[in-house]
Amino acid sequence: MDRSRRRTRESYFSHPDLNRVSPTEFIEDILRGETVTRVLLTARGQELTYFRHPYLHTGLRHQDRDQVESFLARRGYQNRACNDGKL
Repeated sequence: MDRSRRRTRESYFSHPDLNRVSPTEFIEDILRGETVTRVLLTARGQELTYFRHPYLHTGLRHQDRDQVESFLARRGYQNRACNDGKL
């Protein structure tokens, strides 16, 4: 893979646990992390594509998971639970 176009993941700021914070707090943390991460990656010709939930926790309630997954899809992320060697 051309390293200049490598896809990157995990744009969160403080590694929040969706099982312990609200979906709103989780999303705000992602947006805060994107502020810096997207700028840095764009300067290197890279992009944010994949997202892995910290601790692989996707929320304790279905509606929390659905809210975050909807947000991630609108931002263009693909959920990548684990590194399967394709990153």
